[in-house]
Order: sequence, then structure tokens, then C-alpha cells
Amino acid sequence: MIKTINLPAATETTVAANRKYLCAYIENQGDVDIYASKNPTIVADADNVMKIKAGETKQLLCESDKVYLLSSAISKSEIYFSDYLNLNFRKKLKGGDLEEFVLNKLTLNDLINTSSGGTWNNNVYTNNGITYTVNLLANGFVKSITVNGTASATSTFVIKRLEYKKLNLNKNYWLMGSAVGTTSTHFLRLALQESVDIWKENKNDIGAGTGFTATYEYYSIYIRVVSGTNVNNVIYTPVLLKDY
Repeated sequence: MIKTINLPAATETTVAANRKYLCAYIENQGDVDIYASKNPTIVADADNVMKIKAGETKQLLCESDKVYLLSSAISKSEIYFSDYLNLNFRKKLKGGDLEEFVLNKLTLNDLINTSSGGTWNNNVYTNNGITYTVNLLANGFVKSITVNGTASATSTFVIKRLEYKKLNLNKNYWLMGSAVGTTSTHFLRLALQESVDIWKENKNDIGAGTGFTATYEYYSIYIRVVSGTNVNNVIYTPVLLKDY
């Protein structure tokens, strides 16, 4: 089972849990710490409180049927949970890297070289009435993509092209990072192909993430906005995780 919760800013939240649950990933709009405890009334940095930084994966100490979470953010954060029967994050906990593909390892130039068919103006790409603004971290890598506008025709923003790194066959993967409020009219898509020229199937993240077993090696990742759809400041942070 994999689930996502929204953690309100500066509000302690109780989450039903058991020993299987792991804190898989934290999604937020800044450099934010999440505090987890088996006891209510969390005090940040106390001895019995675990700090989880943005982008980290840590195992929660679930000794009862509840775990308590507190965010240091001024805006809400999203926390992704998985149990080990579905997708195994233990390698990440031991210091390994489960990120098959992640946005913050790319630069603006990487995305400029990947997306074509529209027009670029500095860090803003426009395609069929939709603007995709590439937001950067202080180190120059990509933080997120903000999407705005009304699609005059179906609009796409390619983040990962087919000819780059391929999937490992028969491995389990988990795609996430769609914007809050994503629907079937704007979403994150992973296209699977048998070869560069032969398409087979799509996996769409419409807000809750999507898991699959790789039966084809070639894949691309892109944001898709259906013709006629209006979007207003929706933020995408694509990540593809791999089981081990």
C-alpha cells in the first residue's frame, strides 16, 4: 500500500501506522524539516523526535498504531508512505540511491535541450498556450516546474527523452510529482516504448503517484495539458523511484 498525506503548516498531524510504514519521500515548496514522533506534542529536535529533511527517505519508528508528524513549513507539505510489501525503500534507508530519475539533478540547459516544438524565453517554455516556468535552486539545478495558461491544443513539456537512460526490465518503479489538484486534464506521464520508434503504453500520475513493473526499457517523462484546459500556477516536481 502506498499513500500520500497533506501535512498542514505548523500543525501536528496524527497518522494511522504500523511497523510496515516507511516515510518514503517529502514533497514541499522549500527547504523544510518534518518532525516525526511516537508521542504527541512534538518538540523539534527533542531526543525522541526524528527530523526528516526535504528529499530524504527515513523509516518511522511506529511502535503503536499511530505516528505524529509536525512540519516546520509555512505552507503545507506532502508526505509519501509505502509499506515494504509494495515498494521496498530499504536501500535508500541504508544510504543507497533509489532515484532512477529526479528533477533536481537537471539543469535549465538540460531541459532546454530536451523540450522542443515550443519556444523558450530564458527559463520559460511556451507550447500551445501553456507556459512552463523552470524554477531553479541556489545551486543552479531545477527545483520545480510551474504551469500556467489555457491550452489551445494539447500541450506537452518533455522532461526526460527516450534515448537517455533506460529502465531495468522486471523492476518495480514508482512515478510521482504531479501538481496538487492534478486531474485527467493535466498530469505527469511516463511513456513506455519497446524501442525508440515503437510506443507501447503510458503510465499517468494524476495526483497520487503510480507504480508499475517495467516490461519495456525505453521511457520518456513529460507534463501533458489537454486541449482547452486552464491551469493556474500548478507546480510539478517529477521523481521516478526504483525498487531494488
